[in-house]
Amino acid sequence: MTQADRVLAELRRGPVDVRDFPAGFRLAARVSDLRTAGHEITTTTIRLPGGSKVARYELHATPTAPAPYAGTQEALL
Repeated sequence: MTQADRVLAELRRGPVDVRDFPAGFRLAARVSDLRTAGHEITTTTIRLPGGSKVARYELHATPTAPAPYAGTQEALL
């Protein structure tokens, strides 16, 4: 399982932030990879009790494309 796979699995369970992963984990980079792959992920900034801020990521359901019509060129690919 790649880091991106792990992040996607966690996002499917609910919003995540850097505290959900081990130190040194490049969460923002993996989220960027997932966005590039077509996943709709929003970012909000939250303030922690100590005053620091972290990014919180949330996955939104991306509509699936309808299956290609059986007689189209796409169906043959």
